[in-house]
Amino acid sequence: SYGLRTFTESPARGDAYLLGYIVLALIAIADGWTLFAAVAPLRRSAVVARVGFRRGLRQTSDSATRTLVFDNAAAVLGSVVGIVGLTLHQLTGDARADAVASLVIGLVLLLTTVALLHVNRELLTDRSVASEVVAAMRERIGEQDGIAKVPDLLVVYTGPHAVLITGTVVLDRHLDVAGGERALARVGEVLARQWPGELRVYLSPV
Repeated sequence: SYGLRTFTESPARGDAYLLGYIVLALIAIADGWTLFAAVAPLRRSAVVARVGFRRGLRQTSDSATRTLVFDNAAAVLGSVVGIVGLTLHQLTGDARADAVASLVIGLVLLLTTVALLHVNRELLTDRSVASEVVAAMRERIGEQDGIAKVPDLLVVYTGPHAVLITGTVVLDRHLDVAGGERALARVGEVLARQWPGELRVYLSPV
């Protein structure tokens, strides 16, 4: 509303530029620190290690972390735009620079909200995990003692930090029933260590 008012009213030269710079800089630093804190653990996740940060951010089932990253990135960008608008206002004396900055910040916030709604909505519909992660899980399962082959594997998100892993495995022929059960239990333990979270593993021997 400020941006629209400034276009319709006669512009006046602004004052207290220093205070404006300090406030915007403090906001940018605070939001940047929060953004760094949110990004750091995400970069260490197994999903990001396989598919890269950008796709991993979209693939993660942790909607809270993703929202924190999006919101704080938008806030940092908004602070930078605000500083640019304030600088142009100071240099030119034209308050419309602030108006443009306000409108751009509003647009950034709107686009951020739309993007979050789109990405988080996918999480509500049993979205499949990235193919690279599924391939890594298949390889990890196949490496375990007693597992000869993994013909089918389906991995989907069922909620924040919650993953359903289901499929079929071919057990070594020399295994008895107890040995097969131990092999399947070991698979679940190995997957849980490498991909922390709420994993439900249902593998059927064939």
